Amino acid sequence: MKKLLIYGANFVDTIRLVHEINAHEPTWEIIGFIDDNLELVNTRIYNYPILGNHEYLKEYISRYPDVFVFNNVNPSIATHKLIGQRIDALQVQVPSLINPDVNTEYVTIGKGAFIPKGCIVGCNTVIGDYVTFRYGAIVSHDVKIGDYTFIAPGFVCTSHTIIEPETYLGASSTTINGVTIGGGSIVGASTLINKNVHSGATVIGVPAREIDK
Repeated sequence: MKKLLIYGANFVDTIRLVHEINAHEPTWEIIGFIDDNLELVNTRIYNYPILGNHEYLKEYISRYPDVFVFNNVNPSIATHKLIGQRIDALQVQVPSLINPDVNTEYVTIGKGAFIPKGCIVGCNTVIGDYVTFRYGAIVSHDVKIGDYTFIAPGFVCTSHTIIEPETYLGASSTTINGVTIGGGSIVGASTLINKNVHSGATVIGVPAREIDK
């Protein structure tokens, strides 16, 4: 069993995903959580201890260099990226957590991905680092997904779509026609994207239209 520290105690679905992975093949021993909210330290979440903040993480890595650390901080893409960069600076191993029922054959996946049960990923798709899928997301073949992208439940993506880094894709939104979604953009829930989206844009509607932030 590989030792796993989970950075961020706000998102407990990660515990369930680890349990699902272990039920298929014993893989991870959850040591506990790291969280920068000092009021949570020495409390427990679903029977797992909150051990300390990032300073404790540094100490633990120095004692156990074979530990893996998962970025579980997801209140925003910017915060998720900040924690990812903090973890990377420690040069620690970062796992991707993927439900065993998700077929990832012929798919390239970077570090720190979260892919729960019910997702579908097509062949020749490339998923970057620290990408978060939520339940029921469907990605077709030959898709490129940039680092730190967040994919909400029910997102549907047709083939040859390019999703640039740090993009937020709202629940039940859909892409067609092999579009490019620019980095840092926000796609509202149930939006139909049938043409390219500019970097940093916010789009909503059927079909998608850009709005002022």
